Amino acid sequence: MQVISLKSNSKLIKGMTYEAYSFDNSISNSNSRNRQYIEINGFGWYLCKNFTDTNGNPLPQTKYVNPNKPVRQTITSSDVNLKPGDIVVCNSDKFKYLVKNGKYRVTDVKNQTTWSANIKLEGYSRSIKFTNWAFRKLSLQESRDLALSQVFDQPENFSVEFVRKFDKEQNKSKVLIQALAKSILDPYRHQLDVIDWTIEKTKYQGFTKEDFESILNLPLSEVLKIYENSLNN
Repeated sequence: MQVISLKSNSKLIKGMTYEAYSFDNSISNSNSRNRQYIEINGFGWYLCKNFTDTNGNPLPQTKYVNPNKPVRQTITSSDVNLKPGDIVVCNSDKFKYLVKNGKYRVTDVKNQTTWSANIKLEGYSRSIKFTNWAFRKLSLQESRDLALSQVFDQPENFSVEFVRKFDKEQNKSKVLIQALAKSILDPYRHQLDVIDWTIEKTKYQGFTKEDFESILNLPLSEVLKIYENSLNN
């Protein structure tokens, strides 16, 4: 459901249209101690009274859940039950060689508890800590789909590749500009220049100074144009 914000704040702009993920604007909720809130896609929770529908009418007095709202994975202790041969998905972008959303095959499992384990991945000799924030196991349906694709489609490689994270990025300009922007705004840059601080704070990307040469000599207007275009790719 599309809604219009009646107020501006640090994230939203008055008069702009946003996608509502859910809200409870029912009459029963208005008489309870819980206030009526609406969840806006990517922005958080706000009061229902500060939004209208796209026709300018108050939100309907009902409970609403967007059918396209992503389902959050419930983490339980049963999620950690690993054995060699299992395929896991990396949830984090903070590893030097592991790609976020990449699939990897487990070759060894040690010190397994209900919440974590020390694992080794195919092609990588170092032990890595498996936790539910950094990895997840494939669901049963994902495992079935993967088994079929391995037979009928081009087989996937589940080994760790020792290639710079940055070299695997599809949109290098976007990654560079976002990393620079964070470095510029970081108040803890010490005596390092912006480029050196960007390299230091994003070691998992494996940046070098040469990576930034493609944008450093461009005027600001051109850099902004490149970034705007990168958002559509």
